[in-house]
Amino acid sequence: MKRMVLTFLLFAGISLVGAPIDFKFDPNVRRPTEKPVIITDPFLIENGKREGVETLPSGVQIQRIEEGYGKFPEMSDEVEIDYVGWLPDGTVFDSSIRRGQHATFPMSGVVPGFAEGLSHVRMGGKARIWIPSHLGYGKKGSGDVIPPDTTLVFEVTIYEIK
Repeated sequence: MKRMVLTFLLFAGISLVGAPIDFKFDPNVRRPTEKPVIITDPFLIENGKREGVETLPSGVQIQRIEEGYGKFPEMSDEVEIDYVGWLPDGTVFDSSIRRGQHATFPMSGVVPGFAEGLSHVRMGGKARIWIPSHLGYGKKGSGDVIPPDTTLVFEVTIYEIK
């Protein structure tokens, strides 16, 4: 009996060695959030009730202003955009428009919530994106500009996806 099991395992192993493996790692595929995040920020709770605002399972909220016509950016892409970023109280903390030039950066080089929001906007599209603090700068904030545990708000237009 033992010899029969060993023989079976030997033949099974030989047949698997010759089998083609068709697995390819794709860095653009992200795992979906298994459970929706429970939003506790009063600002985001109220904002999510506004008409046209979609809340993604991660807690990122998006409102499409112009649909766009092209593809959606992926994590391996570089995007050229215009944006204005502000805090919930209306304080602008950054703006490519104020600098007078589009911003170009890799999708993988920004805070997770910004990348997730952009991945839902087509090239040529314009949207407003609300990012919960845990997908922004979190408990540390960012220098003197963005306080800890702060929701971020962006209005973005995607001009090019490379």
